[in-house]
Parts: sequence; C-alpha cells; structure tokens
Amino acid sequence: MTHINVMVQGKGAIKKSLGNNPVKCELGDGATVADLITQLGLARSEVAVINVDGVYCYANHTLSDGAQIVFISPMGGG
Repeated sequence: MTHINVMVQGKGAIKKSLGNNPVKCELGDGATVADLITQLGLARSEVAVINVDGVYCYANHTLSDGAQIVFISPMGGG
C-alpha cells in the first residue's frame, strides 16, 4: 500500500487539540480529509472550515502527497 504525507495546521480550538502545529501525518493513498480528521482524533463537528492547498473543500476531498491542510474550528459568540 502506498502512503502519502500531509501537513496539518489547526486554527482556533483545533490548534489546542493538535498541540504541535503544524503536524505531519501519514495516510494511505486515496485517503480523504474525513480519514485525516478521524486519524487525528477530531470530531467532524470540531472542523467548520477545511482548506487544502489554498482551496476550500469538503471532507470527502481526496488528499495528495505533500498537501497542506488547514482546519478551522467553529466560532462562538453572539
């Protein structure tokens, strides 16, 4: 099985969850953003915005080797 390496950066509460920021992750070839979220131990509801290589996308987006991912947590307020 081929693997890919990606870099993940968190913003907001996710930054605290990931600790070391950015984080290098190894995934199987064909992995999606949803797979990455699961591997990181995040709940899908913790991720409000997904940005891959400067493009906003959905959790079903297939990742490629060397991808730069930014997860942004929901904002509260009112």
